[in-house]
Amino acid sequence: VGDEVFISETYGPGSTLLHVAPGEQRVVWLDGKKRDKSMQTHWNTAVHHDGYLYGSSGRHTANAELRCIDWKTGEVQWTEPGLTRSSLLYVDGHFVCLSEDGVLRLLKATPKGYTLVDSALLIDKNARVNPLTGRPAQLLKSPCWAAPILSHGLLYVRGEDRLVCLELIPQ
Repeated sequence: VGDEVFISETYGPGSTLLHVAPGEQRVVWLDGKKRDKSMQTHWNTAVHHDGYLYGSSGRHTANAELRCIDWKTGEVQWTEPGLTRSSLLYVDGHFVCLSEDGVLRLLKATPKGYTLVDSALLIDKNARVNPLTGRPAQLLKSPCWAAPILSHGLLYVRGEDRLVCLELIPQ
């Protein structure tokens, strides 16, 4: 954002915000050796919105959580462990959240917290019903690691072996 670059990883050091401009480079903030790092992204990219960074933090599904941090300080504003590893896309005041397990969620998030607007588990209507669960197979198989993409009213989401296009344009 501007002359600042956010760098994050999940294997130890955590994250940092760097100021990089012609003739001037400095660390704005850096995670210390504390247990709770600001943001530890693994395979996803956090999303900057209005001075805050939103993203999935954590290496393994069991310890991953959705977080909001202050861009300028790295201070954690809130965490939500129930959303596991996921990728985000910011669209028209909402976050589209695709979880690793294929659940698609629409969130309203601010630095104070988030609200789940809606969620969907995409079902393959052409698949046979699983006799153990009584439901058809999921359209997206885990892992769903690619970020959702929106183009011309079409939302593209990808799972292990399939790319799905969802039409979001009202008819």
